[in-house]
Amino acid sequence: MLRLFFLLFVWPDFYFTLTDLMGRTLIKSINENHIDASKFSSGLYSVTLSMDNQEVTKKLMIKK
Repeated sequence: MLRLFFLLFVWPDFYFTLTDLMGRTLIKSINENHIDASKFSSGLYSVTLSMDNQEVTKKLMIKK
């Protein structure tokens, strides 16, 4: 099982979104600090964390 964990020092409500390169939302969750990425194929994805009117988006490569 492949899990991704997020360490946040301040714990307000935050939103997590995982999208594929076609822009399809695969996961959208609130206040979860990990996801199970084992069900996704190898490839590039976009991860967005949003909290307090701020948003950070990073690329994620899953390689199996």
